[in-house]
Amino acid sequence: MDLTRIACQCLLWQDDNCDGSRKNVKKRYCYAELVCESLCLSRVFLATWNVGGRTPNNDLNLEDFLLIEGTADLYICGFQEIVPLE
Repeated sequence: MDLTRIACQCLLWQDDNCDGSRKNVKKRYCYAELVCESLCLSRVFLATWNVGGRTPNNDLNLEDFLLIEGTADLYICGFQEIVPLE
C-alpha cells in the first residue's frame, strides 16, 4: 500500500428525514457528508509545537518551521499551550 497517495470519491448528501424542523424529537442530528473526489496527495507535513504559554520571539520565522522549500500538499499543525500559563 502506497501511503504517499490518498484517494477518495466525492459524495454530498443529507438525510431525507432532516427537514430542519424539530418535529421529530428522536432525530437530534442531521448528517451531511462531503468527501472529495480524486484527491491525491503526494506529501503531507504533520507537526506539533508546544508554544509553552509564551509569546514567540520577534525573530520567529514560521517558514523555517513549516519547511516551505519542500512544499507539502497538506499541512497539519497542532499547537499546545498557546495561552499564557499562570
